[in-house]
Amino acid sequence: MAGESGSGGIDPRLIEGFALFREPGPDGPLDADDQQIVASRTEVMAAAPRLRERVAPLGLIFGEVRKVILDSARIVLVIPGRAGLYVVVRDAECHSASGGSASIEACLEGQPLLSLDQTLVGLAPDGVDRQLVEFCDGSTGYAPLRHHVYAIHDPTRHAL
Repeated sequence: MAGESGSGGIDPRLIEGFALFREPGPDGPLDADDQQIVASRTEVMAAAPRLRERVAPLGLIFGEVRKVILDSARIVLVIPGRAGLYVVVRDAECHSASGGSASIEACLEGQPLLSLDQTLVGLAPDGVDRQLVEFCDGSTGYAPLRHHVYAIHDPTRHAL
């Protein structure tokens, strides 16, 4: 499990493609709740062999986590790596958190990285003002961005 720090290990395509990784955390440093979630995700990844196998190749760099406050209800933590990234979405009260991983290519294409019930979450590269997203039924919609992060309701996806 990568526990490195320093942007030297982040895949250069992430740094070149996303201002999010060229600047310090856009919404400030991680608070105690954020640090606890990152620490618990690290522990979960280390303890769960299947998850560890899936995320280990990403070379995550936990010292370079970026925090983006999407709205009053959701905060996104983006953990970059040498070959991909991991996204954690938590509620503002820190009652729940969900995460998902993605390749650099998926990030650069603006593909959704995580699906939470009926919400798609992803990143959009530099130069994109709003991200075009394809829903389950093939229809599309535009997602607004906040520091390269988007979350959009997918009306065609059934909540679990």
